Amino acid sequence: MPWSLNHILILTIAVFSHASMIGLMTMAPIHTDRQFGASGSSIAMTAHLLGMYALGPLVSMGIKRYGIRPAIGAGVAVFLASFSPFLFHLESLSLFTLALGGVGLGWSIGMIASSTLTTRIANPHHRVVLQGRLDISINIAAGISSLLSGLVVSRYGYSALATGNILLFVIAIALGCALLRWSKPGQDIPR
Repeated sequence: MPWSLNHILILTIAVFSHASMIGLMTMAPIHTDRQFGASGSSIAMTAHLLGMYALGPLVSMGIKRYGIRPAIGAGVAVFLASFSPFLFHLESLSLFTLALGGVGLGWSIGMIASSTLTTRIANPHHRVVLQGRLDISINIAAGISSLLSGLVVSRYGYSALATGNILLFVIAIALGCALLRWSKPGQDIPR
């Protein structure tokens, strides 16, 4: 199956959303347990899981009502808003919990948006092939993210992990914008 701009956009959204969420989530219990104790860690992880799964139906309704591009924009905004407390307010359980819940919501938006885009590919064989490529890509990215997050947090701290995610986020946004800019009318990039 040849790669199209849409396939690369789908892969960019899915890989970034998953890798970012995994990296920040896997180290969150370690940070929160040290900073806030076991009960604080439980609260933060509960908010994260609620962001990932409880709001999924609302994300789907938003995509259906407003379209895929606004949903992707909302995912970008949620991730950006979620990263800043990790940089400046690691001592606040409330802000950390809100930020980790936001990362869960950003993941939900990214995964639902990329899945929605995948279902819109006209050729059924291309959909199956792309889904297989997505599955392996997000899992490889998650494994790398998980390994690197442990190394970064143990050496530099959780804020450095958030900074690294912001840098990857900027690269993902630049790639996504370039893909949208390079697309021509009639290509399979969503409008």
